[in-house]
Amino acid sequence: MKRQSFRFLSLSTLLLVLLTIITSQAFAQEEVAEGAVETPAVQATVATPDAPPVRADVEEASPERPVFHRRLPNYYSRVVDRNQREAIYGIQEEYFDQIAQLRARIVALEEERNGKIEEMLTPEQLAAVQQMEEAARLEREQKAEQRRAEAETE
Repeated sequence: MKRQSFRFLSLSTLLLVLLTIITSQAFAQEEVAEGAVETPAVQATVATPDAPPVRADVEEASPERPVFHRRLPNYYSRVVDRNQREAIYGIQEEYFDQIAQLRARIVALEEERNGKIEEMLTPEQLAAVQQMEEAARLEREQKAEQRRAEAETE
């Protein structure tokens, strides 16, 4: 019993730390202030009306390896100079692979957990849950379509 409690506590702590990292990364969106100096990589992301954005410093994404995007935390672009900006990008890239591996591990753990939870259900219960999930998905799609149609009429 103590071993299971320790395992649960360890796993919970790991997930909490990873969730904190992921959350901080998700909210670390760069805001380019008026008059801020942009690096060539940032300038390359500006799209023309007829061309998609192109990034010369970023590899193609693949399912196996996510792509590192050079992005400053909120409000940093207003206060850092070009050297600091490049140093921050270097630090972010240094941790990128480790964080990506941890995110992949979280996804795998969640899938494993969800599989075990589904095993607890009877076939009838599982079918009912799947029907409810499908109904919710369809409702979300309908609402999204309504919002798109309303936006087009405005």
